[in-house]
Amino acid sequence: GAARLKEASSINQSLFTLRRVIAALSKRNDDSSGGSNISGHVPYRDSKLTSLLQHAIGGSGFLLMIACLSPADRHYAENL
Repeated sequence: GAARLKEASSINQSLFTLRRVIAALSKRNDDSSGGSNISGHVPYRDSKLTSLLQHAIGGSGFLLMIACLSPADRHYAENL
């Protein structure tokens, strides 16, 4: 019911914020490789997930993200 919808919404919001954090970190790394000292805002505090993962994904290490996708045509919209 309503509780599952709220939970799904929270999960989707956290994953969207994780995508924004990864994009901001990759943009910051691209900018720093060109000699520019521009450091953009990384929205770690926008969700609990990214706040908890801040030290793990914001350091000088590498991040590997694995996605499970379905090759079936009926799941195409979910895979985007």
